[in-house]
Amino acid sequence: MRDIQHILKQSKALPPQSKVEIVRGLSLHRTKGGIPVLSVHYSADPERDPEIHPEWKEAERRAYSTPAAWDREQEMIDEAGGGELVFADTLVTHWNKIVITDPSWRPSPHWRVESGFDHGKTNPTALVRAYIDGDGVIYFCGEYYMPGKEVWEHVPEIRTMPDICRLRYCYADPSIFDCTMQQSINPANSQILRQSAKSINDLYLEQGIELF
Repeated sequence: MRDIQHILKQSKALPPQSKVEIVRGLSLHRTKGGIPVLSVHYSADPERDPEIHPEWKEAERRAYSTPAAWDREQEMIDEAGGGELVFADTLVTHWNKIVITDPSWRPSPHWRVESGFDHGKTNPTALVRAYIDGDGVIYFCGEYYMPGKEVWEHVPEIRTMPDICRLRYCYADPSIFDCTMQQSINPANSQILRQSAKSINDLYLEQGIELF
């Protein structure tokens, strides 16, 4: 108890989130509001301490589908998984049930086609294409995913996607419709050239892509 009282007092002088180890696997830190938080790692239990019983970690690790899932739950790393595929766990766990691997399989020409789109400048631009059968089952069958290009560079690639002209709907991030992103000359007044704000969607329209 004396050690804990000393560490509590010591932690008040440290920056927020600075951890102080009490014993192996047991640490303390304070939030920005000064609230003390006790963290208990699995290594605090001698029967689970990898230095004493490495076989426990090896066996337990096999129960997790990805390293990020293990890190989030067992290693208490909140940011673990950032940048991973969103549905990675689902794909790994249910691959044989949800992934069609037959190279000769094709979607029916009678199914409707829909898609989702997100234009990116810092982040990649992505368009995913899906087919929906008569029972409402969704088949994801194509994706355009490209970082670091301008609208006019994306357009030729998007045009080559199969069935792109059959899209019934293409849902997009609403921000592409805001007329605040780009500037171009307004040809409506030939005597006085004025700057007219354009949206990302307008730029795609100029390139002949009327999907969103």
